[in-house]
Amino acid sequence: MHSMSASLPSYDEAAALVAARAAEILAHKPGIELVDLAAAQGRVLAQPIMADRDMPSFPRSTRDGFACRASEASTHTPLCRAASGILRLGDHDRRGRSSRS
Repeated sequence: MHSMSASLPSYDEAAALVAARAAEILAHKPGIELVDLAAAQGRVLAQPIMADRDMPSFPRSTRDGFACRASEASTHTPLCRAASGILRLGDHDRRGRSSRS
C-alpha cells in the first residue's frame, strides 16, 4: 500500500496555506461592474433587487397541494389516506371560507 503522507503538508503548513489564501481573498475588494445579463452568470449582485409590484397582482396558486393533520403527519408512518374532498379556486370549504382568501 502506497503512503501519500510524504507529499502532503503537515497540519500547520496546511493551516498556514489556508490562512494566507483567505487573507488574499479578504484583501481583494472588487469594484462594482455593469455587465450584460448574459455575462452575469456566476456573479454576485452588488445590491439587492426589489420588485416594484407583485406578479401576478392577485393571490394565485398554480400548484396542486394537500393538507393533513399535524398529529397524523408526525407519526412517522406512511400517509396513505383517502381524499376527503376537493377544493378548487373560488370554492368554499365546509366552514364557508373561500379558497381565494
